[in-house]
Formats: sequence, structure tokens, C-alpha cells
Amino acid sequence: MSEIKTENMEDLKPLTTFDVAKHCKVNHRTVLQWVTSNKLKAYRTPGNHSRVDVKDFIIFLQEYNMPIPSEFMGFCNQMQNNMTRVLRTTLGKMELALGAIKEAILWTDLNGRIQWSNTTFHEIINKEKIFTLGSDIFEVLPLRTDDGVEIPKERHPVQLVISTKGFVDNYYQYIRDGHKYIFYMSIAYIKSVQNDASIIISIQDITQRRELGEEKKLLETKYESQKEFTSTVSHELRTPLAAI
Repeated sequence: MSEIKTENMEDLKPLTTFDVAKHCKVNHRTVLQWVTSNKLKAYRTPGNHSRVDVKDFIIFLQEYNMPIPSEFMGFCNQMQNNMTRVLRTTLGKMELALGAIKEAILWTDLNGRIQWSNTTFHEIINKEKIFTLGSDIFEVLPLRTDDGVEIPKERHPVQLVISTKGFVDNYYQYIRDGHKYIFYMSIAYIKSVQNDASIIISIQDITQRRELGEEKKLLETKYESQKEFTSTVSHELRTPLAAI
């Protein structure tokens, strides 16, 4: 058969179960079993005949690693092109959305190489995106514990997640240009349906919040000290005044 050509995928006529059997080179009973077990999506016509849309037929072949008949290759390529366009549009929207949020988001491969990062991350580390993609996260983002102890590469939270395939959620310090930043970081091991694994990292810069909290504590301490001093002085004054 020659390749099926059409400008519109919807113009292709649905297949009968006998057509499917012919294309897959199996007997008709096998096709009916596919339909009954919901492996192959089919629908009933008003005349109570089973029909299979070409799109669903191609998806079925791909899902079960079956060869695609040559006459459907043009249609298959058109499907893939359409899916690619939709995916690119979706990814573009996602990049805009993720780039607009205040939380830094990035992911690395299992060697700690940065595969993608949003705008907020580059603002935090003060480096252009072009200079960080493919870079080692351990060099780009050296960390300290919340009490200021330097963390070696083997104890870096990203390395711990890579090693354990788990999850880390904690506070860390990051030093840039002599200034200390406080990060709240969530790091997770993610595995896709294609068995590709990545490390997903989210970073919240809570430096200002922490500084405000410490300032509040300092003011509260001063207030308590002043209150105690006033109370003491008041007591010391009341005693002699009472005698007078």
C-alpha cells in the first residue's frame, strides 16, 4: 500500500476491526480481545459495528511497541509534529510561569549538572543562565549548615538526595560577595515514566525574614531588660519613700 496522505488528520476514515487485523497481521479474534480488554480503543457505530480511529490505532501500536504500517507513516509523522508543537508551546508557558515566581527552581542530572533553572535562581547567585547550564551544582551553589559550618561535596544536600534517591528539606547558609543568605531548600529525587531521573530543587530566600525575626527577638530582649530594670528601680525607690 502507498502512504496515506491527508492535510487534515480528521479526514482519515476510521478502521474496522478487520482492517486492524489486516494491518497488524493477526486474526480477527485477537483484535476483538484487544478491544474487549480495553487495550485498543474502539467505539460502536449506529449499525453496531466496531470502529477504531486511526489516531487511537497509532497510539496503540506505539504503546505496545508494534511496527507501524508504512501507509500510516505520514499520518504518524503529522501526529508527532503536532505533539511537538503543543509540547513546545506548553514548555514555553511553563518557563514563563516558573520564571515569574519568587521561589528559585532548578533541576540537575544524577551527576549534579544543572539541566534547567528559572530566573529567580540566577538572581540569587548573580550569574547569567548561559554560564550555569551544564555546570556543577556543588560549585555553583556551595552551602553551609544553618549554624555556619561549611558543607563538603559528599555531604551537600543534593549529593545526599542523589545517593539515597530520597528527599531533603532544611535550612542552609549561602555566602555571596561576603554577604550571608539564608535559604530554605527542598530537594527531591524524581523519576519519569521513561525511567529518566532528575534532582528537583526549590529554594526560598528567607534572609530578610530571618533578619527581621532576629531583630524582633533583640528588641524583645531589650524590652524585657528595660522592664526588669524599671521594676528594680521602682522597688528600690518605693522602700525609702515609704519610710519617709
